[in-house]
Amino acid sequence: DNANATIGSLTGVLTGSAAGTSVVTYSVTNVQGCSSLTTTSVTINALPVLGTITGVNPVCVGSTLNLSNSLTGGTWTIDNVNAMIGSLTGVLTGSAAGTSVITYSVTNSDGCSNLTTTTVTINALPTVAAITGLNAVCVGSNITLASTTNGGVWSVNNTNATINGSGVLTGSTAGTTTVSYAVTDGNNCTTIV
Repeated sequence: DNANATIGSLTGVLTGSAAGTSVVTYSVTNVQGCSSLTTTSVTINALPVLGTITGVNPVCVGSTLNLSNSLTGGTWTIDNVNAMIGSLTGVLTGSAAGTSVITYSVTNSDGCSNLTTTTVTINALPTVAAITGLNAVCVGSNITLASTTNGGVWSVNNTNATINGSGVLTGSTAGTTTVSYAVTDGNNCTTIV
């Protein structure tokens, strides 16, 4: 009897359009032209109102994003293996370069469900050539390390040696040191060798 729902006149299939109640009437006319009817009241429950998914940014393979929605209590899903997402947390981890469609769905206490989606881009890590050069040096002496991948940053993990921006390593004290070479690409994704 109103715009809260539509119904198939022959099928009886009712589709909710807006929250509220609707009175449904079913009538039958026999071969003598006599009619009879019955009515019932149907409640149309509102859908959950979801906000836009926030925290959406490109992510590197191996890195994470924290996705969220203003309506809590929902479930997160993803459409492929380019990323993984915590079904309850919304924490997304990039797995392979590409894009993934993220869906967030909420079911309210009336059993009505609603969802919203977004697309996340997963960027590949840069390919970095291995470090070459000698693996031993005397205290006070130098060796030059190199990688055929340009544009990286050299570092060491302790004070047994120092290394400059050109890969020249100087021994400081006896012991071992780990040398790292980090390259960051235009997508701000970093590979360390």
